Amino acid sequence: MKNIHLFGLLVIVIIFSGCLNRQQKANRAFLEEFKNTDFNHMRNVGFWIRGCNLSDICYVLVCSDHSNNCPQGTYIAEVDRKTKSIISRDCRLLKDSISFNKVKFDSLALNFASFRVHSLSVDSLSNVYLSTSQDQGTTLIKFVDTEHITFPKNEKWRNIEGLWYERID
Repeated sequence: MKNIHLFGLLVIVIIFSGCLNRQQKANRAFLEEFKNTDFNHMRNVGFWIRGCNLSDICYVLVCSDHSNNCPQGTYIAEVDRKTKSIISRDCRLLKDSISFNKVKFDSLALNFASFRVHSLSVDSLSNVYLSTSQDQGTTLIKFVDTEHITFPKNEKWRNIEGLWYERID
């Protein structure tokens, strides 16, 4: 009986450590490809993947406020990541759906979709906050410089490369 409990505990530890390793691997994979990317063109904008289908067509939500409040509303783009094209767009949720810059929002949605992350937002200083998966919240932060390093409350972070930091669970 004791061996069964020890075996069960060992299985749980292996499964839990596998989840952590998966998140760390996703963070490292993102950094390997995009660590030197300039995010300035995304300043004050937030992005989220609402969902993707098996054909790699995703609904991208774009908010012109990085804080997730979206006071100006949300722009929705249906993006085909294989062909790197916008299939459809919906601007009905924007307060000003007539004079917004459609070309800019399309370009930003396509650029975001190419990162293959769940969410990304860039604040007014160009600090980058992103999540590589839907169920994790912010997992990586890139600060613009050492003067503006402030972490979300009640979370632990570690430096993994340059000004990139990874959340420790």
